[in-house]
Amino acid sequence: MFLWSSKKWSFIPWSELQLGNNRNFQSEVSLVPALWQGTPVMIKFVEKNVDTESERMLRNEIKMVKTLSHPSIPEYYGWGETEKELYLVMELLKGASLEKMRSTLKGQYAKVSELFYRCVEAVEYLHSRNIIHRDLKPSNFFVVKGGSSIKVLDFGVAKSFRANTTLTGDTGSYWYMAPEVISDGYVENEKQYDMKADIYSMGIILNELLTGVMPYAEYLEETPWQIANTVLRHNLRPQLVSDCPCLTEFQSLIQACWATDPESRPNISQVRNEMLQILKKMDIDVKDHNKGSCSLQ
Repeated sequence: MFLWSSKKWSFIPWSELQLGNNRNFQSEVSLVPALWQGTPVMIKFVEKNVDTESERMLRNEIKMVKTLSHPSIPEYYGWGETEKELYLVMELLKGASLEKMRSTLKGQYAKVSELFYRCVEAVEYLHSRNIIHRDLKPSNFFVVKGGSSIKVLDFGVAKSFRANTTLTGDTGSYWYMAPEVISDGYVENEKQYDMKADIYSMGIILNELLTGVMPYAEYLEETPWQIANTVLRHNLRPQLVSDCPCLTEFQSLIQACWATDPESRPNISQVRNEMLQILKKMDIDVKDHNKGSCSLQ
């Protein structure tokens, strides 16, 4: 078990928030810096009854994050709702996403390895809570300024998973989406999927960080849907990393993670154990944020 103290979670009236002037628009979702009870926060909100899909995703995120507590999960303070807006209040993060750091991280294999290990810890925590993120990608892993701390973001399409759960339908970003998730819309019978879909995404991410090149960069003239179709029908994968320390170990781990058959992929605890062996071989010592956890099946 992951042992973390329960956190406070409350309804936060709009009147308690002191908004900043800068809005960062992400389609129909706005991110606004603010103060709440003297604490710098970020407000994520949507206008109700304007974009029903964005509203649905934010409601899902509110439902998902209210019980989460882990060093690799942002602090979420609460939520609120007015006649016109739905919003989520979270800690104000300073730093940059792995996507924005991709070019600067190129060739920094020790740094990449440590950061990816932190990403694995975050996903292991989610999976221990029976949560599938379903949209893992570099833009959803945030590197906190001044260190190697990672925060996993955006739980809008995350789902709780139980043994009798059936998950179907394509969700997330096509470059990082597992074949069994892509299948909706391309084949007559949707394939069911589980946490192994996140493992596939992690393999794509690790390869991207080690190469410093976005997935399928050589196919930029193709649409995301065309690439996804080729992944599904012809087992297309990004060009595998060919030059880095522990090359054989990294290649084996990546290929295991992005295996076509979900049953052939490791679980997230196995990925973490493999990364620990690689880090040890690279003489990198990391603190285990998930110490005391049980082995995931």
